[in-house]
Amino acid sequence: MVRSTQKFITNHFCCPASGFALIAFLAGFGTTPALAQPTLTVSTPELNFLQDAGTQSPPSQTFSITSAPANALVSLSGTASWLYYSQSSATAPSIVTVNVIPTGLSVGVYTASITVSSAGAVNRSVLIRLTVTSVPPSNANPTQLAFTYVTGSGLPDSQQFYVNANSQAFSVNVNQPWLFASVNTATNPAIVTVSVNPYGLQAGTHSGLVTITFATNPVSYQLVNVTLTVDEGAQLWTTSGPVKFNYKYGDAAPASQFLSISYASVIVFIAEVNSTGGWLKIANNTNTGFTPANIELAADPTGLVAGTYSGSVVINSPGVLGSVTVPVTLIVTGAPALSVSPSTLTFEATAGGAEQSKAANISSAAPTGYTATVALGAEWLGISPASGNAPQALTVKVSPANLGPGTYRGSIIFAAPGAGSGGQLLGVTLTVTGTVSLTASPQSLSFTAAAPGTPPAAQAITVTSNFPATVAAASSPGWLSVTPLSGSTPASFSVSVVTAGLAAGVYNGTVTISSPGAGQTVQIPVSLTVGGARPTIREFTNGGSGADFAPGSLMIVLGTNLGPSNLTVASLNGSTQLPTSLSGAQVFINNIAAPLLLASSTQVYAMVPFEAAGQGRLDVAAAYQGVRSDTRTLSLLDNAPILFTADGSGRGRASAINQNGAINIPGAGAPRGSVIQLYGAGGGLYERDLLTGSIIAATGRFRSTASVFIGGVQAEVVYAGPAPGQVAGLYQVNAIVPQDTLPGANVPVTVRVGAGFSQPGVTIAVE
Repeated sequence: MVRSTQKFITNHFCCPASGFALIAFLAGFGTTPALAQPTLTVSTPELNFLQDAGTQSPPSQTFSITSAPANALVSLSGTASWLYYSQSSATAPSIVTVNVIPTGLSVGVYTASITVSSAGAVNRSVLIRLTVTSVPPSNANPTQLAFTYVTGSGLPDSQQFYVNANSQAFSVNVNQPWLFASVNTATNPAIVTVSVNPYGLQAGTHSGLVTITFATNPVSYQLVNVTLTVDEGAQLWTTSGPVKFNYKYGDAAPASQFLSISYASVIVFIAEVNSTGGWLKIANNTNTGFTPANIELAADPTGLVAGTYSGSVVINSPGVLGSVTVPVTLIVTGAPALSVSPSTLTFEATAGGAEQSKAANISSAAPTGYTATVALGAEWLGISPASGNAPQALTVKVSPANLGPGTYRGSIIFAAPGAGSGGQLLGVTLTVTGTVSLTASPQSLSFTAAAPGTPPAAQAITVTSNFPATVAAASSPGWLSVTPLSGSTPASFSVSVVTAGLAAGVYNGTVTISSPGAGQTVQIPVSLTVGGARPTIREFTNGGSGADFAPGSLMIVLGTNLGPSNLTVASLNGSTQLPTSLSGAQVFINNIAAPLLLASSTQVYAMVPFEAAGQGRLDVAAAYQGVRSDTRTLSLLDNAPILFTADGSGRGRASAINQNGAINIPGAGAPRGSVIQLYGAGGGLYERDLLTGSIIAATGRFRSTASVFIGGVQAEVVYAGPAPGQVAGLYQVNAIVPQDTLPGANVPVTVRVGAGFSQPGVTIAVE
C-alpha cells in the first residue's frame, strides 16, 4: 500500500518539472495568481532644484517614463505657479523635461508633484522640490516694457518675458525698425528677449509692439507694449559738484558752499535737495532762477552721530528733457562721552509669560547722538529707542515667551560714534522658572528606498510644548540627518536619509529633540528599508482550517511584499533537498531558514523545521531581497495534523486513494473492509529523525499514536508515517474502512496523531 501511495502522489499531485509532490500545495492550497496589471515606472521618485544667490532659474532636469507592456498612453498632471514640464501626455517610453521658475518666491523650500497615470495602471508620482536660498531677481511676466536711452551712453539692457505655450507652436513679430525680439525655445516656458536700437531716433518717447501669435484654432495672441525714451538733456548740464561738508562735535556748523550750474542755453532751473533727516538745505530757500547760477548749500548736523551722510541736489528745467543729480556728502566726527544708569538690570519671569520692561537713562557731558545695540540675548532682549540724542530715557524689554526655565544673561552696548571714551555697557539678567513638556509627532518615522543610492523624500517632525521653548535636534547614525538643528516650539524639523553606500536591508536610527533649558528630551525612532518595500505578514494558515503548527507542518504565510510579483515554484533539479530561498524570498522560523515550496508577493509556502521541536513557540519572519519583516510569534504543538482536500480549501472531499488505486470520489468510493489511503501534514516527529526539507525515500512511523475515525467509527490503522518520495513532514495514513461505517458519498473522516486532530469537515465516499 505504501508503494501505491507514492504512485498516487507522483501521478496526481506531482509537478513534472520538480519531480516531487507540489500540486497538493499549489492547486490544493494556493491561490491562482491574478493576471498582471499594466505597470508604469518612473526613473526617479524626485527631482531637486536649487535657486542659488544671484541666479534667475536653476537648469532643467529630466525623468523617464516606461511601461510594461510598452507603448502605454500616459498622462501627466500636477500644478504649481513655479513648475513647468514639457508635455501633458505621452506614449511610454518617454522623457519629460522639468523646469522651475522661482520668480516672486521668498526664501524657503517648495514642493509639488507630477503624477503619471495610465488606464489600468497604478499611478506614479515624481516629487519636485525647489529650494530658494536667496530672493531671485525680479522677472515678472510683463505686458509693458520700458527702455530709456541717454544720448552718448551705451545701448539699454535687453529685457525678457515668458511664453507658456503648453507645447503649442507660436511666432513672434515686432512693428518698429528699432525694436527686436528673439525666442529661446530650449527653455520651458519659452523666453522672449526684447532689445532696442535707438540710434538715429529723435529725443522723446517712441512706442512699439511685440505680438505673440499662437497656432490655435481660432488664432490667439499675446501683446506686449514697448516704450523707448530718448533723453538728450542730461549731457547739456554742467555743474561744479560734487559737494562735501565736514563737521566735528563742539565746532560751529560748517560754512555754506556754492554749487555752480549752467546749461547749453539760458533756461529756468529748479533745484531740489534730498537728505535723510533733512540736514541738507538751500540757503534762503532760493531754489529757482535762470542759468547760469550759483546755488548756496548749507549743512545742519544737529542731532547727528558721527558718521558719513549722503544727500543730493537734483537740477531740472520745466519742459526740458533730462536732469542732473549732484551728490553731497557730510562727514561728522568726534562725540562726547556717554553714561548709562543703572549699569545692570534683573528680571524674573515664568516660562511662556508676558513681556516685561524696566527704565534706564543715557546721558552725556554735552548733547550728542547715540546708538544702542543688543550684543547678547537679542532673541529675548530689546531696547527702545535704539538710537537718538542723549540725554534720553530708555525702556529695556525682556520677553520670556520662547524661553525654557533657566538663567539668561544679556548686554546692551551704547555708543556715540567717534567718541574717544568708547561705549557704555548695560548688563541684563533674566531668570525664568517653570516646567517644559515636549511632544513630537509622529512618534516614529519609516523610510523606504527602492534601491541603494536612491533616497526617499524627506519627512517632517512637528514639536510642540505646553509653552514656547527653545529646542535642539540631533540625529544618528550617519545616513540620517535632520534640519534645522534648533528652533522654538512649535517647531518643524525635516528628516532625510542618504542611501548611497548602503546595502539592501533594514537600518535603524534615532532623531533626538531636546530642550536644553528645560532638560526635556524626546527620541523618535527611524527605520530605513533599502532594496524594496518591507515585507508585511498578515496571517498564517496550516493548509487546513487554522493556524496550529507542529514540527513538519505546512506553513502558508500570507501578506504583502513577501516575494516576486510572479509565482515561483521550487525545483529540485536532481537534488533531494528543498531550497530555503526562492527568487529572493525566505522564511525564518526560530532563526532557521525554512524549506520553501513556492513564493509570490502575497504568499510563501514553507515547512516548519523539525529542529523547532520542543521549543513551544515559533518566531516567524519573512524576508525578500534581504529586507526582513517584523517577527510574529506562534505556538508550537507536538502534533497538529491536517488532511489534504481535493479542492485545496481544507474542507470537503479528502485527497484519498482507494485500495484498487482509484481516486476516492462519489460513485467510486472505498468498499467497507478495504484500505483507504489519506494524506496530510503536521503529524509531528517520526520514530526516525528526518532532515528538514528532504525528500523521503523510506517508510517509518509517527512517534505518537495515530488513529483514524470514519463516519465516527474508529478504523484499524495499518500504516501511519512519512509518505515515501515526498517532502519530509507530509504523511500517509492507510486505514481499513470499518464494516460498521454507514455508506455514503460524504462520510466524515478524521485523523488523530497524539493529542492533535485533523480539521473537521473532511469527507470520503464509502460504498
